Amino acid sequence: MTHTYAYCFQSGEIEFGPRVPNGALPIVDGPDADVHRVVTANARLAYDNETWLVPGIPEGEGEGDEKLDALFAFRDRVFRSLDALYAEEGADG
Repeated sequence: MTHTYAYCFQSGEIEFGPRVPNGALPIVDGPDADVHRVVTANARLAYDNETWLVPGIPEGEGEGDEKLDALFAFRDRVFRSLDALYAEEGADG
C-alpha cells in the first residue's frame, strides 16, 4: 500500500503526494486509496472539473481565521469519513 498525503495551499487547492511540500498545509495521510476516497468525497470541484478544493477557502477573504476555520471544518469531515470507512470495513470483515 502506498502512503499518501493530502494537502492544500492558501488558495484551497488540494493535491496528493508522498510528502507535504513547503508552503502547504496537511489535511490527512494514510493509504492512497482511502485518502483519495475520503478527501474527494468531502471536497468540491473547481469550475475546471479537475481541481479539488477545500470548501470555504476560495471564498474566504484575506489570510485570516475564515480560511483556517474552513480548513479545520474540512479536516474534521475528512477524519469522520475515514473513521466511518474503517468502521464499515471492520463490520464487513
